[in-house]
Amino acid sequence: MAALAQAESLGLLVRMPSLPAAFRQQLEKAIAMVQQARAAHLESKLAALRCHYPDTEFARVDRCVRIFLGREPMPSGHRLQRPTFMSFPGLPAQAWFERNQFPWLEEIERHTGGIRAELYQVLQEQQGFQPFVEIPEHHQAAAYWQGLNYSPNWNAYFFYRDGRRYDDNCRRCPLTSTLLDSLPLCRVDEHSPEVFFSVLKPGAHIPRHTGVINTRLVTHLPLVIPDDCGIRVGDETRGWKPGECLVFDDTFEHEAWNRSSQTRVVLIFDLWNPYLSELEQQAMRVIVEELGRFNREHGQ
Repeated sequence: MAALAQAESLGLLVRMPSLPAAFRQQLEKAIAMVQQARAAHLESKLAALRCHYPDTEFARVDRCVRIFLGREPMPSGHRLQRPTFMSFPGLPAQAWFERNQFPWLEEIERHTGGIRAELYQVLQEQQGFQPFVEIPEHHQAAAYWQGLNYSPNWNAYFFYRDGRRYDDNCRRCPLTSTLLDSLPLCRVDEHSPEVFFSVLKPGAHIPRHTGVINTRLVTHLPLVIPDDCGIRVGDETRGWKPGECLVFDDTFEHEAWNRSSQTRVVLIFDLWNPYLSELEQQAMRVIVEELGRFNREHGQ
């Protein structure tokens, strides 16, 4: 894993077809060895779940793992859907989801006014905000995000990030944090949920990008929406209406903009894709958590 990490940092993995044959074979051998170890680790951690369900219930989960490990090709899908980490097979290639698929969203929508009041309070205090994009300058993605990197033009007030609760921020917004904790958020240790007030300053543009995994959906609760703001997901552009949630699959290419002279704010949180079974949710939680643990155990 250390050798592959170094090879990746040197750009060798993307150039594998052009490398000398003997060197390429060594890289391929290392990749196969690591993937075999990953597969064995995941299987050992999924064993407890398998005891309680028939094999047929695991069919899509097992296929997801095979695709991730490179043992099965990535299925063809929508031209604008490109998960950067993992693709779960058999889910509808659906960029936008409708609110009636999540009837419990009505409860948080009903409290939009109270959530907005807490937002205004923390905006006034100017505590707890940080740039959403913070990419080290040496990283290959830094140039693409240059316009927003370490910039307050896209600020975030986090309630959760990578699954970690921001206790001080939650205390300042007791209504919002209580409502969020009552929702069936996508919870994966050290990965999700990601929950925050997303503050987009006048003139700011979030460039097109894609999310990591299609088992998770992104929800926006619009709070402060000036004119001339919008979001495109896949082939369709929509606007925000205060108090009406938008839900989308962020593994579809998406971008957002604020062309007004005022600040735009939405509350963002993660949900499970509704086309997953309860077992599949449990299994994907195990898989993502254990892949992270496997990498850390081996120094990556």
